[in-house]
Amino acid sequence: MARRNLASGSTTGDGSAFETESFRPGSNTLVLLFVTSARPVFGGGIPTTPAVTGNGLQWVVVRSLTYGANDDRRLTCFRASGPAPVDASAVIDFGLETQDFCAWSIFEYTDVDVSTANGRSAIVQSFAVPASGQSLTAPLSASADPDRNVAVGAIAVDSAGGAAIDVTQGAGYREIDEQSLTQFLGKAGTLQTQDAEASTATISWTWSSPQSAAAIVLEVKAAPPAEGGGGSERPPDDDRALIERFEPILFFHPSEKFFPSDAKRFVEHAALWTAQNPGDDKAGWGGKAGDPFPRKPTVTAKALAALPNEPGEFRFGDQIGAGNDRRFLELGGWKDATEAHEGEVTASSSNRYSDRSTIESLYDGVLEPSRFWYHAEVFHQEQLRLIGSRAPGVNLGPMVSKLRTPTLICYYFFFPAHDQRVSSAGCDGVEAREVSSHAGDWQCLAILGEGVGAAFTPKFVGRTGSRSSGVNGFPPYQFDDDQNTVMTVGAWTGAEPVLTAGHPRLYVAAGTHSLYTTPGEQRVDPYTSDRRPQWCGTVDTPSPAGSDADEDSGVTAVKDIAVLLAKMIAAGPFGFLGATAALVSCVVEVGHYKSPLASFGVDPASTADPDEPPAGPGVGKTVKPDALDVPDAGADVIVWRSRPREPLTLDGRIYDCIVDRTTQPWWPNPDTKSGFNGRWGQHVTADSLARRAGPRFPNYPLMFLLALADGLGRNPPLLQLDG
Repeated sequence: MARRNLASGSTTGDGSAFETESFRPGSNTLVLLFVTSARPVFGGGIPTTPAVTGNGLQWVVVRSLTYGANDDRRLTCFRASGPAPVDASAVIDFGLETQDFCAWSIFEYTDVDVSTANGRSAIVQSFAVPASGQSLTAPLSASADPDRNVAVGAIAVDSAGGAAIDVTQGAGYREIDEQSLTQFLGKAGTLQTQDAEASTATISWTWSSPQSAAAIVLEVKAAPPAEGGGGSERPPDDDRALIERFEPILFFHPSEKFFPSDAKRFVEHAALWTAQNPGDDKAGWGGKAGDPFPRKPTVTAKALAALPNEPGEFRFGDQIGAGNDRRFLELGGWKDATEAHEGEVTASSSNRYSDRSTIESLYDGVLEPSRFWYHAEVFHQEQLRLIGSRAPGVNLGPMVSKLRTPTLICYYFFFPAHDQRVSSAGCDGVEAREVSSHAGDWQCLAILGEGVGAAFTPKFVGRTGSRSSGVNGFPPYQFDDDQNTVMTVGAWTGAEPVLTAGHPRLYVAAGTHSLYTTPGEQRVDPYTSDRRPQWCGTVDTPSPAGSDADEDSGVTAVKDIAVLLAKMIAAGPFGFLGATAALVSCVVEVGHYKSPLASFGVDPASTADPDEPPAGPGVGKTVKPDALDVPDAGADVIVWRSRPREPLTLDGRIYDCIVDRTTQPWWPNPDTKSGFNGRWGQHVTADSLARRAGPRFPNYPLMFLLALADGLGRNPPLLQLDG
């Protein structure tokens, strides 16, 4: 079972009918609406029980009771359920009776018992409780299914002091919503809702001063377990609701040109090419060495199908294998060192850099509707154990087993292009501007918690981007397989990340799209020692150990190993993995080693420009969940176009933001043989480290687990599983 917040609000103006914001419940969910109101000071009396209409549903009263010094206030709970609700407002109608104020909280639960109409079978027990003083505690009847059912409560608190009272949820409960009403020289009140697993014995609230209050409590019944499932099955709707619950808020820099977009529509507009080793040799693109130019893609732009039953040519069913998939998607073409566009691969073309200005034009035009989209995937306990057991050089399965019913939510953000340069202060050449710039860019927000559905509680958060400079020590992190981006992991606390109504707030760096939990410039060190650009990006990676002019590359590599082993012994960035995994990390670094082209006698390293997230919220675009109020979002606000419950159908194609690797073959398949394991952006020439090539889709769950192991294994530990 999972909860999704639908709408909430309040008004202090007089009225007899109140209209909520528009919302659309899911099919066959249990929708709950709690509402409180008060009669005017003059001509008051006991408020009538309201009626609710809207959304194509029949709204049924569950419980209603009055409270307040003169019984001039009322709290009511409604339920509703149906197979085909519509997107509309709900109207709370008191007939001819004027109310002084009104507040409401509306949410739904998926995977509930809907065997009888209008949600009747989804409510096991319900009762109303009046209270006075500074707290309310009520016992719950023993649940018949304490591990799957959910206890829900709403409380309305009077305020004799003229200002709304803050309400604190009971131990073990999650606050759903809190609406505070304060009239000028008038009445005040609070409506708060909360839920918890039905295994809890009581429900409670506290507040700061003695007041009259009223609560309605009920138990929501889960759907019967699937045949043979023993109650452990998690239907897709459960994961979709969980994804909606933590949809992030992204704040962008005013100069940002590229925004998270639908990766499937990138596939459908791109050309698909084959490549040979090495990937930066254009003689291996669209053929093999010796084949005549010009070279052509396997499938031309806008002719590729992402699914076999959709328009276009389908090419993602081949059993190529992750290690052998050298295909790449190309959008926008190339440019030469003068930044002139090159649309073809000919004998005379340079194809040195990706032409991201062409990509920008496409996303300002025909591909604009695919912007402001995320993809998301949920990994449950057995999947995480399997991923952890396959980590190179270390078995993370036991670490996963120490968590209680671990669940990992991954939000994937595909940016059409990536801009990253070095040494802005002293380097003006195209090499410095293009040194790490490429078509295609993947970033990820990952949330690891315990429990499933409505019981899910976050414990750790991961975000990707450039590696920190390490000035104040490296946080727990792990590079992707290509050593381009890192996953940084920290504890999920009340202040990190900052939340708005439970949704994490992230600041996106201009160009690089690194994700941060705080605004403002961030110093970074994105390059490992063997991949560091030199001399304004014109040369790559002299040995980190240094070399003599007459020293051969084999001797230099031995020096590099000594440096890496010293780093391991010192428990530096790799110390967290222990000796075995650290050695694996060393092998990875040496495996990417490139011999120096010359010995310059001075440190030629090019310094990466700082990442530039916005200086604060609302200074650029803000992308947020639908129906969520973000007070500091600024003037340029966009709602996510991806809808976990509402896949988009367009021109005979389906666009679903939920990742399903078995039915969506443009993702790498868990079998490591099928799916697309190639690059999301074109190869370019003179790029032996593939720093300017489009990225492969990283193994984000494994990156997260390795970074978590990093934090657990530091001395002293930076993270704790039981914290």
